[in-house]
Amino acid sequence: MPNCAAKGDSCVRWMVSGEPSAGAFHGARGAVLSQIRRSVLDRGEALSVRELGAALGLRSLASVVYHLKNLERSGALVRDGRNWNTCRLTR
Repeated sequence: MPNCAAKGDSCVRWMVSGEPSAGAFHGARGAVLSQIRRSVLDRGEALSVRELGAALGLRSLASVVYHLKNLERSGALVRDGRNWNTCRLTR
């Protein structure tokens, strides 16, 4: 798992040995990944769905879960358990 992410205007580019990779997530997906990464670095685990929604200003928990599921399908994160706060970043 890479150590850091460089934030652009609306995307998060994953860094591998100092060079940005070709893949970038824009908009809400990038914001979700950024919040998860920040949470893991600060407190050792990802935010809950409610905490993510509040941090991103999303009213609907379903919209947060929608973005999380899409990120899981794309391989950007993996859940270790049943809850989303057990997820870990793969890139």
